[in-house]
Amino acid sequence: MLYATGVITIEKIQDAKAENQAIKLPLAINPSTSKQSSRHTAFGDLGWGSPTRAYLQSINKLDAHVIHTIMDEAKMFMKASQRDTAGADDNCAQLAEGSGFSSD
Repeated sequence: MLYATGVITIEKIQDAKAENQAIKLPLAINPSTSKQSSRHTAFGDLGWGSPTRAYLQSINKLDAHVIHTIMDEAKMFMKASQRDTAGADDNCAQLAEGSGFSSD
């Protein structure tokens, strides 16, 4: 949704990466507190659960070679990690059940 609405674009990602900064999300007025916050864009089940599950369903319909192509193209936007040693025994590195790529 952030991409679909133009809040996040490839250009914004590239600019933030070049400046080694986080992507700045827009502020909105919280109706309960009357304060500005970017919390409405925070990732959680309440705001993002339904669209994320729908996206997962569409991903599960893709062929494996398409997934690999997408992952290869996405790698150029990843930050280098000091913990690039994740293996099959690392539970934190495993995709969730239902993703179509889990061994569960």
